[in-house]
Amino acid sequence: MKKRILHIGNIANNAYLNAKILNQSGNTINDVLVMDYFHIMGCPEWEDSKLNEDINEFNPDWKTSKINFSRPKWYYQGKKNEVLKKILKDKIGKKNNSELFVFNVKLFLSKFINTCLNSFFSFNTILKLRVPNYLLPFAYKSLKKNFPNRKINFTFKDYLHLIQHYKPEIIVLFKFYDIIHCYGTDVIQPLIHNCFKYVCYEHGTLRSIPFQNNFYGKLVLNSYCMTKHLFITNSDTVKNVKKVKCKSYSFIPHPINEKWKLDKNIKKLKTKLFKNSKNDFILFHPPRQHWEDMKTLDKSYDKSWLKGNDIFYRGVKNFIKKTDSNPLIITVEWGKKVNESKELVEQLGITSNVKWIKPQSIFMMTKYFSISDIIVDQFILGAFGSITAKALFHGKPVMTYIDPKSIKGFFKTIPPIINAGNSKQISSLLIKFYKNRGYLKDLGFSGKKWYEKNHSNRVILEKLNLVYNKI
Repeated sequence: MKKRILHIGNIANNAYLNAKILNQSGNTINDVLVMDYFHIMGCPEWEDSKLNEDINEFNPDWKTSKINFSRPKWYYQGKKNEVLKKILKDKIGKKNNSELFVFNVKLFLSKFINTCLNSFFSFNTILKLRVPNYLLPFAYKSLKKNFPNRKINFTFKDYLHLIQHYKPEIIVLFKFYDIIHCYGTDVIQPLIHNCFKYVCYEHGTLRSIPFQNNFYGKLVLNSYCMTKHLFITNSDTVKNVKKVKCKSYSFIPHPINEKWKLDKNIKKLKTKLFKNSKNDFILFHPPRQHWEDMKTLDKSYDKSWLKGNDIFYRGVKNFIKKTDSNPLIITVEWGKKVNESKELVEQLGITSNVKWIKPQSIFMMTKYFSISDIIVDQFILGAFGSITAKALFHGKPVMTYIDPKSIKGFFKTIPPIINAGNSKQISSLLIKFYKNRGYLKDLGFSGKKWYEKNHSNRVILEKLNLVYNKI
């Protein structure tokens, strides 16, 4: 019998793409559940439709968009109560009336008890009392047991948060699946609902969240400790596995949508996207605008969100100065530091070389990949995510910073990329490849071969099934 797997959470469409790969293989039956999360980059339309229009980033209205796309029946997304009602209706649909009546009675009683507890602990948050050990739910009791040397205290506010996250419907839902595959901070869902047949998928969440002294930090820490298996997607986070006492883990690449291919008519596409462009070198820089002056940061600062966009812009400035070239820098108007990036670009005197675009669907991003000489990713973490992987898949040269030591623990060989960690390196490497375009073609070809062997959907499918088959 095929295993039934529920994927919960869908930041960056990781759950959607993994479930899609698995369902296409036909070896398992996969559903995706996304509660109270609607960001465009966590929607199937962003991956698989020909979206080419402005749409609200955090709450897109797909019904009024002009795209011709239907979501797969196995994908459930919406407000928590509504989407739980929908997925349960689909799963329970075949039950007879008597079974349905018993189920609804149990659900009503659970909700009533939950509401009473919610009211009680809401009142007790005013008192700011600590919860006695004998009143602690399993999610917290087990945390104290698993990490006896850590000073972990619980207030009534922590208990209230847990009660608010608790949904009797989820307990029922989990019974329809053999494995619960949780993404990001949704790893807390099985533990809250007393389910232990789950695996976790970290996409940067292992960097700092489990070590924060708050509700999510405490429960994410315990969820990683008690999981059947932890999939790690970022090479820089493996050092934290021992800290969370995870018993079983493995590396898995970020899934990439292999549906879209590069546009072959480059000249026509360039004219369509950029009329009257006379630029002789195109660099596409799609990451979020999120950077800080590294010289001013102390050691405790969480650098996991940083992309090092400023490092890139300064490198471009020197590149232009030393070559008298006229590059076009395509960069995305997205992220915490958009205004600061625009100010820096103006200060550096390269405004005329920079073209700002809105966040692009994967379909449109592939168009920009097609016309670019180099794809430029981030320069801080030393690990790489989906942008570098997409470039490798398409056979496009990519510039980013990779830490060889951490990468070697995940891949047998380091991907063939243009490795740069500061503005000086960026500048000198841009000069090198600007003057020797043949190197770029060779690098792109090598990157595609590396991707097929180390990062492809086929590789991801094998790694997922290897773990699933052991549970």
